[in-house]
Amino acid sequence: MSVFMNRGMKSDGTVFVVEDDADVCASIKALVQSLGIAVETYDSAQSFLDFFRPEKPGCLVVDLRLPGMDGLELLERLAAEPLKPAAIVLTGSADVPSVVRAIRAGAVGFLEKPFDPEILLQHIREAVEADEQARRHYYVRQEVRERYASLTPREREVLEMIITGKANKDIAAILHRSQKTIEVHRTHVMKKMRAGNVADLVRLVVTSRVTEEKPQLGIRKTRMDFPRPTTDPRGRLFGHGDRTSREVGARVAVGAGEF
Repeated sequence: MSVFMNRGMKSDGTVFVVEDDADVCASIKALVQSLGIAVETYDSAQSFLDFFRPEKPGCLVVDLRLPGMDGLELLERLAAEPLKPAAIVLTGSADVPSVVRAIRAGAVGFLEKPFDPEILLQHIREAVEADEQARRHYYVRQEVRERYASLTPREREVLEMIITGKANKDIAAILHRSQKTIEVHRTHVMKKMRAGNVADLVRLVVTSRVTEEKPQLGIRKTRMDFPRPTTDPRGRLFGHGDRTSREVGARVAVGAGEF
């Protein structure tokens, strides 16, 4: 079961808050702690980086405007890390170029200040679930890649042909080896990759190496639903409901030419 599914459930993850406004930082900390969730607070992007540990799960709540290194620069620096917490961006005013940069750097949610505490918690739930999923997939891929690394060069050649549907006799003809030799290689491939059948082998290879998909613009899959925006004759945008990522997402949709 995923974390944060109800208020009584605790998480092993941590909410990292990077916010230079002491009052905002304290209110977020109290809100998250009320659910029994660990919180770490930092007043600058650099102080967060000084203590950053990629293997530590959770989510990042970061202000867009920070002294020194701002929130966007922090996200862009973290983007190079194979493991990093899913990020929620806080902002006093969200302009399209900044939102686009944040999305490209991997942000999964946006809230404009002042924000509704319940909406923040919902974003945290979704971000932590996204983080859990990303880490689970990462460790699975790493394990499969280690299995693949244990194959000999010839076994890798055989694997590539197996997953394209070639029969042993066809592989033997292509590699100029006997069918018996290919059968031995095939057995080794299946054993080292820990695949019970060809379908398992294809799934392992596709999900870990061959067609590893990256979400467009770095957006992790969450349950956030961005409604279609409306404009007046002068082109001004009107959000729907609370000033949250839905409104900002609508602005990004209209500013698609910025991508």
